[in-house]
Amino acid sequence: MGSEYVHAGTGLVLTVHEEAGGYYALVPALPGCGSQGDTEREALDNTVDALSAVLDVIREDDPERYYDLLGERVAASAGDAVDTTVPMAVWATG
Repeated sequence: MGSEYVHAGTGLVLTVHEEAGGYYALVPALPGCGSQGDTEREALDNTVDALSAVLDVIREDDPERYYDLLGERVAASAGDAVDTTVPMAVWATG
């Protein structure tokens, strides 16, 4: 089992797993949203970038799903967008 990180603002979870030659991280709530890196931190940073892009598309294409994913309170308080690119400090280990 890998490490788990929870975004303090949205409650979204990232899981990080070590594999031969590096790490990969996934967002279980968004199948296919993830990335990899040579270090755990690089995999996390790359996945946060991917998550931000995926959320931007969902917000534009399917606002109802966006609110379902992030919780109505969180999404509404964020205005147009939830900033998932905030420093890694808000991704606490689970």
